[in-house]
Amino acid sequence: MQRKTLFYLTSLPFQISISLLPTIVVGIAILLPAYRVDISHFDRSTFISILGAIATLVTLFCSLSLTWILFNSQQVRHFRTDSFDLMKQCLLDTDRWLETQEVTQNSELCRSLIWEINKIEFSDLPQLGSIPEYNSYCELLKDSFEFQDEDTRLFIERSALYFTRIEQLLSRFGVTSIQQILLDHFIYTLAKGLAIVASSVVVLVCSILWFGEFAKILYVLFVTFVSTATILLLYEVLVDVILEYRDTLDEVDQESEIRFAENAEE
Repeated sequence: MQRKTLFYLTSLPFQISISLLPTIVVGIAILLPAYRVDISHFDRSTFISILGAIATLVTLFCSLSLTWILFNSQQVRHFRTDSFDLMKQCLLDTDRWLETQEVTQNSELCRSLIWEINKIEFSDLPQLGSIPEYNSYCELLKDSFEFQDEDTRLFIERSALYFTRIEQLLSRFGVTSIQQILLDHFIYTLAKGLAIVASSVVVLVCSILWFGEFAKILYVLFVTFVSTATILLLYEVLVDVILEYRDTLDEVDQESEIRFAENAEE
């Protein structure tokens, strides 16, 4: 239920609907004499000050978000490149080790698996597809406990160490893919902020040229809409930050609980 609420509050159609709600209420309150809403004191300088403050706040958010996005995208790119290079090096080390081993059916299976993994392009990760040699090697690992030959068991155990390292490096690309999805969501949030700033600049220019009684009502409604949208935008940023650092915060909490338990035992 909480996740659905977070999703709805960060979706653009729902945010527009929420922002329109107080805008409509304020418009009704201004137009209906029964509510006695007086906007005569609302002059051009007041409007420019309010909307300028909101635009400045959103601009600051956009600049910080852009810096964060560029930093993390570069970090993810370097992480993927380093993982790919390490994987290639592990494949080379595994192949060199196999050259020192006796040529058997199991060693040839390992060589075939290395060959298939080595054919993977950088752009294909993390979507590897189906590798029949990998499935055959997993079956070999399952049957390794049934082998009576000690040399065969030692060979499979040693090969498992190499391929486990390779698999760990491949799993890193799945982690970076999740980070890229979060970055895409941050870019989407940044685009909303830029839209608010751009519309505010356009309306500020219009307020310099036209500021009649009817235009004053429209400006009040626009300020109400933008203020609500800014609040929802900041909430969306908070959600993005929580999603980005949730795993790190969970690890910190687990470490704190472990230390607390150790201190309690002492």
